[in-house]
Amino acid sequence: DENNNMNTIKKISGLLAVTLLLGAGSAFGQSDNIAANAEVLAPLTIEGDVDLEFGNVTPGVSKTIGVANDVLAGGTGRTSETTGLFTIGKGAGSVTLTWTLPTELDGPDEAALPITFADLSDGTQLGLLNIGDTGSPVPFTPGVQLNTLTDTGTADAYTAATAFTVKIGGTVVPGATQAAGSYTGTITLTAAYN
Repeated sequence: DENNNMNTIKKISGLLAVTLLLGAGSAFGQSDNIAANAEVLAPLTIEGDVDLEFGNVTPGVSKTIGVANDVLAGGTGRTSETTGLFTIGKGAGSVTLTWTLPTELDGPDEAALPITFADLSDGTQLGLLNIGDTGSPVPFTPGVQLNTLTDTGTADAYTAATAFTVKIGGTVVPGATQAAGSYTGTITLTAAYN
């Protein structure tokens, strides 16, 4: 029965070899999982709330409206002057503001009234970001692209805010023989998440 013992030993050896191979194979075939995550931000909204109104303008006299419904140059204030105002709603995140600004306002009989949004000679800027009591107002130059994360100095407040306002003033520069009548142009502000 030496043959039977030999067959038994061969079977046990074969079974042990298969067991070792299966055991060894499982050491190289392990797996694990990770999650796939995303957070969808609230949609951006932007509303043009108040028009930039210069009121009455005198020929040959430039008139500037500041960010506080104030006349900075060009005559005494009237009740009709207003600073332009936009309100932006957003989720927690940083946005970039981009402007499309007119260089002139269109008037009667194809007359044009030049307009500018440049800083004043004393350095006064004609734009203002404001998130109310939770962050400092940030002056800026309209027409320059503005990133609320990197350009505000109070980036955390603007990133966390769910709404803020943007005010815009400007300067009209009528000629000495500027045609009388109403003049108008379009100011466009675009907001996009970074």
